[in-house]
Amino acid sequence: MTDGKTYYVINVDRDTLKLAGSKADADAGTPAVNLTGTGTGTAHRLENALSLQANFGFVGVSLAGSGNLTGEIKTGFKDPSTSGPAADGRISLTEFINGLGDIGSLIEKPTLTGGGSLDLEST
Repeated sequence: MTDGKTYYVINVDRDTLKLAGSKADADAGTPAVNLTGTGTGTAHRLENALSLQANFGFVGVSLAGSGNLTGEIKTGFKDPSTSGPAADGRISLTEFINGLGDIGSLIEKPTLTGGGSLDLEST
């Protein structure tokens, strides 16, 4: 590896990555760098980068930069009874079986939360 050179990550799976010497090689899945050791020094880092292009009629816009986005989706079961003694916050076996015809009566609507930041420069 060359000090100061930008390398591009190829995500093989959740535990493995490979490095490419150019964006085109990374997009093609062609690794160019063999990592054989841990290296020396403390200035090694991985950075995320974004590159977007859009055309609106005859106007083209290119954006480049970096960002960090996170998200979480949650759902769960809910008591299908809305009133009376059966509305106890629990799902009985009878309520469960009866609710299978209308699964929405048993499952909470999912919620999506998240955030992040983007730092983009237009060209």
